[in-house]
Amino acid sequence: SEFPALLRAIAERVPGLARLRYTSPHPRHLTHSLVLAHKELGVLPPHVHVPVQSGRDRVLKRMIGRYSIAEYKERVGALESEVPGVTLSTDVIVGFPGETREDFGETLALVQELGFTGLFGFKYSPRPYTPALSLDGEPSEDEKSARLAELFELTEKIRRAHLASLVGSRQQVLVEGRGKGGAFGGRSERNEI
Repeated sequence: SEFPALLRAIAERVPGLARLRYTSPHPRHLTHSLVLAHKELGVLPPHVHVPVQSGRDRVLKRMIGRYSIAEYKERVGALESEVPGVTLSTDVIVGFPGETREDFGETLALVQELGFTGLFGFKYSPRPYTPALSLDGEPSEDEKSARLAELFELTEKIRRAHLASLVGSRQQVLVEGRGKGGAFGGRSERNEI
């Protein structure tokens, strides 16, 4: 509950700050006060990375996600209504133990519906001392790879359409340095490279 106040304090106490970016709030932390901070603070860029992990409540419960898809959509919807043009990126784990093909289909549908302009996708892999180790029904490595490829294919299609919509527009870019070819590179306010 204090995070939006911290963002406001930084924005107030650091004159000339061009951009204040943070990463990966838990969906439950995308509160009304954080949404208002995005609406009111010009240094907060109109882009937020909010991990969703899965598009199916049943899988989120197995992940101990502590939120539902309805809650997730409600919170990002509030952000989108208060910050016109905001873009979203997310994290998704495919092949979590017990994830069926139908569950994965719900994840694809959610990604399509919300139009994430960026996505970090990962195949589930067992980690020592985690509750997931006791769960059964982990898809095969081949199936996890196929799901991840399908997810990336969809997100690339969404990303390309988003970038195409920007052709001919002017964007403010914060230069981060020189790229491999020697040209300068950076990110727009909405995190486009």
